[in-house]
Amino acid sequence: MRKPSVQAEAASFIMSLKTCTFERDLSRGDYFHALILRRGCLGASGSSYLANTLISMYAKCGLPSRAWRSLEEMPARDVVSWSALISGYAHLGHGHDAFRCLNGMQEEGLLPNAVTFCSILKACGSIRAVDKGEEVHNEIAQQGLLQHNLVLGNALVDMYVKCGSLPKAYHAFKELGIHDAVSWNTLIAGFAHQGQGYDALTCVERMQCEGLFPNAVTFICALKACVNVCSISAGAQIHLKISSQGLFDSDVILGNALMDMYVNCGALLEAERVLKSLNAQKTSSWNVLISGYIHQNKDYDALNCFKGMQIGGVPPDVVTYLGALKACGSINAVDEGKHIHNEISIKGFTKDVHIATALIYMYAKCGAFMRAWQVLEELCIWDVASWNALIAG
Repeated sequence: MRKPSVQAEAASFIMSLKTCTFERDLSRGDYFHALILRRGCLGASGSSYLANTLISMYAKCGLPSRAWRSLEEMPARDVVSWSALISGYAHLGHGHDAFRCLNGMQEEGLLPNAVTFCSILKACGSIRAVDKGEEVHNEIAQQGLLQHNLVLGNALVDMYVKCGSLPKAYHAFKELGIHDAVSWNTLIAGFAHQGQGYDALTCVERMQCEGLFPNAVTFICALKACVNVCSISAGAQIHLKISSQGLFDSDVILGNALMDMYVNCGALLEAERVLKSLNAQKTSSWNVLISGYIHQNKDYDALNCFKGMQIGGVPPDVVTYLGALKACGSINAVDEGKHIHNEISIKGFTKDVHIATALIYMYAKCGAFMRAWQVLEELCIWDVASWNALIAG
């Protein structure tokens, strides 16, 4: 143990680097990198796995330039080395850099594998390069990978969805030998995002016909589809399914999506019932209801919600205060607005330009122009929106 072999040291460093990657601890990753160089572990035989782990650590910690430098220092690179770097660029949305790596890899005579293709497809989606994506699709098909690799097939469908090409996404979906919840969710999300609510809801039904149970992601996309087609009846059916599966107990995002569906369909009382049924009432959940009341011009109800969340011990955030100030301005509730202003000042939010603009708007709408002017003068940075709020008042 006092004089470990190079192989044993390399194994130890691999585990340490993986821990740094998981915790996104770049400073410790740099420390271990320095130790690796000092011990000469990268020059030993069989050190490619250690070098690849180092590249992956830098790439996943958001420093692809360091990952690239580590790749260049390797005496012999393999598919895993290049794929780790390509994955890092794709994750950061640097699609063109990912393609540059792919070209460099192929120039060295290395063929992409399924992992490489997944990252490249993600890169295509990030820069909406559907033509490049089709080229990759053809290459994958020629190698016969789609019938055996569902993860790769899902990445292909996701690429077409991200590029806004839903017919091609659906065609790629049908090419897959089998489907899972991810396959269906990707397609459903694409239809919902493009405003094709009926197609999204049809996919949910077909998914269940295949014997697959919708999960929280499915329901969130389906609720968005209900908003697209303004179908409160379909949303209520989804609500029943969510309740029967007990998903509210652990998923705040799903609860917010359900509230948002009811709010956008004009059923504010139903949205309020959902809020009360949530085990953990978060600030974001209250914000959905407050913004819904404001959108429906029910500003008194919005302010009552604002007070209710504070009584319940839920702390307001910037979004909450923006809504509350807008409600105060709409109903000329200057005293309530001043009280909120004091709260904001105590929390140090007044330097936020959006909050300051909302304060100016509120005071100006209430006719308190001197207070509005004071808020404008206290701003460190003036922008057009701040002046517009005062001019409009």
